[in-house]
Amino acid sequence: MKNRANLISGSIALGLSILLLMVGPAHAFILDMNITDKTPSLGDITTFKLSAEVEENEVVPIDYFVLKLDGVENTACKFLPNATILEGCSGMTISALSSPEFGYSYGYGFLTGKFTFEIDLDTSFYSVGHYTTKLIAFTNGNSVEFLGEDLNIKATKVTACSVRAEDGLLIVEDKEITKNKLNFRIPLQKASQGQGFLTGQNKGRFSYKFDVQEIKRNDDKILRVVTNGEYKLGQKKGVISHAIITLDKKKKTVSVVNDVFQAENLEVSFMKGC
Repeated sequence: MKNRANLISGSIALGLSILLLMVGPAHAFILDMNITDKTPSLGDITTFKLSAEVEENEVVPIDYFVLKLDGVENTACKFLPNATILEGCSGMTISALSSPEFGYSYGYGFLTGKFTFEIDLDTSFYSVGHYTTKLIAFTNGNSVEFLGEDLNIKATKVTACSVRAEDGLLIVEDKEITKNKLNFRIPLQKASQGQGFLTGQNKGRFSYKFDVQEIKRNDDKILRVVTNGEYKLGQKKGVISHAIITLDKKKKTVSVVNDVFQAENLEVSFMKGC
């Protein structure tokens, strides 16, 4: 009888453990999301601020995240916990700001702590209209969802220069960075509202998110602007710095000059209103 009682109690404990593993992530994992500008004009850059918190004394084996935009057109941006893009992230650049430790506690996974991400979305990649947003975390075959705020992209009425460029050569702290992308939009009558970002990824990720301060030159050949923003290399702390961005309208190339990083011969893939 004693052995049978032990067998029954052991079976119950095993069943409870399996049940906790099955339902645990839904209760042990809290998602949140907000949008800095929910009604941007077409061509503006808006930022999604995402968080995913592993609650105290929990462990969650996260596979990947998905940010969904459903509306005039549908997009599913799939990315890893370290912010590496897997697929479907048109016009987006992702920065990982914080992450829990990965370790062992009743199984391998991410321990107590919080993921925080910023996703800069260039609305020039999308159609004017209304979109619903959703953040999904996929963990151990299950998923946890958070329904976010709606996004409404408005038709632009302001004359602005919008540019997308890629590739070229980017040097940061004497390191060569590849897979480079540059996006910016500058209202020509109000340059101080201009903004954009430069990213590159090799063994480490580089990002420079900037605001435009002034236009130094703008004619049929050259657009040159002064920018100010924060650049980051890998997990190092961000640094506020100026840069000069020059668009050669004839050659369709862009260069970026800063004391620490320089980019040249970025090839323009899209140019409008310049």
